[in-house]
Amino acid sequence: MTDETSIATLAGEVGSVHHVVSTASARARGAVRDLTPEAILLSFHTNVVGPIMLAKHFAPKMPRTGSFVLFSGVAALEPDPGYLGVAATNGSVNVVIRSLAVELAPLRVNAISPGTVDTGAWDGLGEKKDAFLETKSATNPARRIGTPEDIAQAVLFAMTNTFMTVCQRRPETDRLFLAFELGPGTLRVEVLLRGTVDIAGQLAGGLGIVRRGDRPDPVGPFLYVARVFGFLAHLTFVPFSGLLCLSWRRADLVCGGGRAGRMAMATLLSVNVGLPKDVHWQGRTVHTGAWKYPVDGPRMVRRLNIDGDGQGDLQGHGGEQRAVLVYQTQSYAYWREVLERDDLEFGRFGENFTVDGLADDEVCVGDRYRIGEAEFEVTQPRVTCYRVGMRLNEPRMASLLVAHHRPGFYLRVITEGRVRAGDRITRTRTGKGSLSVADIDALLYLPGADPATLRTALSIEALSPGWRQSFEDMSRRLDQPPGPAPAAPGWQGFKRLRVSQVATETPVVSSFYLRSTDSQPLPTAMPGQYLSVRIPREGRQSPVRSYSLSSAPGAAEYRISVKREEHGEVSTYLHTRLKRGDVIEAAAPRGAFVLTEERTPVALFSAGIGITPVLAMLYELAGERSSRAVWWVHTAREPGQYAFAEETRQLLARLPGARAFVYYTAPDLKVTEGPYVTHGRMTSGNIRELGIPGDAHAYLCGPTGFMSDVTSALQLAGLSGSNIHTEVFGALTAINPGVTDRVTGRPHQPPGPQGTGPSVTFARSGLSTRWSDRYGTLLELAEACDIPTRWSCRTGVCHTCTTPLLTGQVQYTTQPLEDPASGEALPCCSIPATDVVLDL
Repeated sequence: MTDETSIATLAGEVGSVHHVVSTASARARGAVRDLTPEAILLSFHTNVVGPIMLAKHFAPKMPRTGSFVLFSGVAALEPDPGYLGVAATNGSVNVVIRSLAVELAPLRVNAISPGTVDTGAWDGLGEKKDAFLETKSATNPARRIGTPEDIAQAVLFAMTNTFMTVCQRRPETDRLFLAFELGPGTLRVEVLLRGTVDIAGQLAGGLGIVRRGDRPDPVGPFLYVARVFGFLAHLTFVPFSGLLCLSWRRADLVCGGGRAGRMAMATLLSVNVGLPKDVHWQGRTVHTGAWKYPVDGPRMVRRLNIDGDGQGDLQGHGGEQRAVLVYQTQSYAYWREVLERDDLEFGRFGENFTVDGLADDEVCVGDRYRIGEAEFEVTQPRVTCYRVGMRLNEPRMASLLVAHHRPGFYLRVITEGRVRAGDRITRTRTGKGSLSVADIDALLYLPGADPATLRTALSIEALSPGWRQSFEDMSRRLDQPPGPAPAAPGWQGFKRLRVSQVATETPVVSSFYLRSTDSQPLPTAMPGQYLSVRIPREGRQSPVRSYSLSSAPGAAEYRISVKREEHGEVSTYLHTRLKRGDVIEAAAPRGAFVLTEERTPVALFSAGIGITPVLAMLYELAGERSSRAVWWVHTAREPGQYAFAEETRQLLARLPGARAFVYYTAPDLKVTEGPYVTHGRMTSGNIRELGIPGDAHAYLCGPTGFMSDVTSALQLAGLSGSNIHTEVFGALTAINPGVTDRVTGRPHQPPGPQGTGPSVTFARSGLSTRWSDRYGTLLELAEACDIPTRWSCRTGVCHTCTTPLLTGQVQYTTQPLEDPASGEALPCCSIPATDVVLDL
């Protein structure tokens, strides 16, 4: 295209544009006698006017991180005076490019001259071609002949590498300078600009980057920087308008190329506030402050909030570290195109400040900004929250914000003061570590976290405590020496197991010994894992329940020990109908409540039938004659209900560092057993007197109230929360941020007609039903059944909903940003592809 009408038409047909790539080659070819005025005019329009028209019509559609890339420079077949005209227009291009770089900053403007490229045009030389190309290869700066693929890769290099040249403006001096880096994390070169002298060739020679013979190569406007993709790309670092001084600075002192110029142009466009309110959503009530609206005039910003603003869920939003949420008008424009929406007015993304500038890939955690009378510090990206999807009526939004690297970010208030729309935004301090908001967000939520980047993130003092804790946990996992890969389940789906023995442990507890029906050895279970068993039921879906293994790891048989519950369908069946020789179905051993291999002290707490998984751990410790200090603490109603009492005594006797403590809670009970038996409920003071050291790992299993009380007491005694492990029988405690009407009844069939799709069994809740397309995800089906659920983003980002998939396959309606582990599923964004059993 060589005319403005064509370029304008094309620009009108496309949406947002990130990069513009165009040839800048002259069209005039041949001897002077053959050049017509039309050909010369065409060359001038292509080389000079073309880039200007591209900039005029496409720059308004481009983000601040975009680029213009122009390429030209294929060598002539033979020297010819006609190319003097081409050289003249090429010279004009240099002026244009320098001007565009200043006018379009912070957009990057780069030119590439690939030298001699074999496009097939040389085939007409016949036998002379090889000799001609050999000469060209020896004399052109790249010392080789390029290919069209070389051009393509060099263009991509110029588009995507942030250490390419940018034109910047120093806020403190308001002067332009040229900046480029010779590679990420290396030295940074800054050239302050004054005058009109073209110094590219001098700078190239002065840096010793490319030399021909003993002299610097006279590269004119092109600075030869490196042999890129096997040939020497000529990259124009613009604008070279004169040299005032040349200074070297370490690149890690600057957070991202080109930030100085960009920051100077940032503006507060809108201040948005809103108080929390109850919103009806999917049959639930959510207390949320996501509804924000623009306000006129100045507003006072205080340590915790802007006047007139508030947050509904202070666990995930608000507080000193998250006092103000920022989102960019450029992201609004982006989402209008992506979502095809024209109703996205300021405040719809829940932000307090809508700004022009401050892109997520430019702003760094730790940066400080002055807006109006107030000063702020960047602390973290926006958390992945389903409520932005509520506000936009776009359920995928939490995932899209992360996947498209446009989360927005939170500010801490350093200095309180008034702000208003129209205030300029000035950076007052650069954050340590040079990690942008988008970098930090991707580090937490996207796969492939880099340990070195994690260490950099943890060095940033301004990082909020919540994100710091997440990164510390990630760093500990990555720093651990690689161990064996997590074992896959011993078998897929359900396997038939034969009952070899039934033993009565107490009046209400029986043990069932299980072995394989095919006489093959059973896979070794880890101490603390459980089996999910399925019993037959005529004419209806077979119920599934999970029971911890109480046998020694590596035993020839599995043992599950089951307490008969008054209204328990499966436990009653096992106690009254299952006998030696019968066959039941079971999924392979599973569960993350397992004894760690660390050599620190161990405390095993249990109540009632909660003894089963910690008994397996005790077997493991006794089997290896562990020298670790071990505390065995059990609570039962009375001695007759202390299952495995004699068994535990024998195991403890094999551990030199073991201490045992038993509590009986029945009233009017005469206790005659040893000195470590107590009549009455265990108290926080009792636990503190046990003397469990702070580096111990504690394992708790029993009723929910028991585990909550013991956890609190252990934390008061000095144990960190990460060293306290719990196992819950039945449904896990719900995590539904912001939801005010909690589920209190028993799980039940979903309302309305029975579904006709695959069978869905929620093992922990003891419910089976049929899938119906009325529900968008398995999570929505579980909620319709009043099954306690755990979630936060509802789009496959945070993995809060991760659930063991005992059998079957799921299909993802929204692809998770990171796949769950084998044998697990994310109900928040999946539907059943086959019959499934979920440990939910």
